[in-house]
Amino acid sequence: MGRSLAIAAIAAVIFVLAQGAAAACQRGVNGCAKCNVAKTKCEVCQSGYGRHPAGTCHKCGPGCTRCSGLNPARCTACKPKHYLKGFKCYKCPRHCVECEKGTGKCLRCKPPTWDADAYSWAPVYGKTSAGTCVLCQPQGNHAGWCSACKGDKPKRCTKCTDFNNGFPMYLDTSYHCQFCTALHGDKCLKCRNGDGKCIICADGWVPDGAGSCKTA
Repeated sequence: MGRSLAIAAIAAVIFVLAQGAAAACQRGVNGCAKCNVAKTKCEVCQSGYGRHPAGTCHKCGPGCTRCSGLNPARCTACKPKHYLKGFKCYKCPRHCVECEKGTGKCLRCKPPTWDADAYSWAPVYGKTSAGTCVLCQPQGNHAGWCSACKGDKPKRCTKCTDFNNGFPMYLDTSYHCQFCTALHGDKCLKCRNGDGKCIICADGWVPDGAGSCKTA
C-alpha cells in the first residue's frame, strides 16, 4: 500500500512537471507573440522584445521596438518619434514626428491642427535648417489661415489654406495670406501666388489675361 502511494506521488510530480514544461511558452506572456507547436519555446516576440536563440524573449531598451535577443541593449529599430544612433534610441526634437537616423535632425514637424472655434490653424511648426521645429508666427490680417512656414524665417508663411469653399486664398509678395475674392470677386476660384492674378474662373467665366475673369 505504501509503495503504491509512493508510485502515485511520483507519477503526480512527473505529470505536474510535464504540464509545466508544456506551458513554458504562453502567447502574450513574457513578451511572446507566437509559441512553437509544443509550446515550449517562443518563435516570435512582441514589439519591444528581442528573441534569444533558446526561445525566450527579452525586453529591449527605452524607445526600442526591436533588439538583439542575446543583448537586449543593442537596439535595431525604434518607436515613432525616436531615432537610432549607436544601437540606442533617442527622442526626436520637440514637435518633430520623424527624424533622421544617426543625427536626430527633424525631417517632418508635427502637422497643424485646425481650430474650428478660432477658425484658424494652431499651432503651426516650421522645420529649421538645423533640423529642429519652431513655432510659425505668420503676419497679416489672415495669419490664422497660414498652414506652413520655413523654420529659419517663422514669420514668413509659405502656404495658405484653400478650403474650396468659395473663398480661395493666395500668398502675396509679403508672405501674407490674402483672399482672391478681395481682388476679383466671387468669379475667381484660384489665384496665383505672388501677384494674386486669377488663373481659374467659375463656370461660364475665363481668365481675361490681365488677372481677372471675363464672360466666356
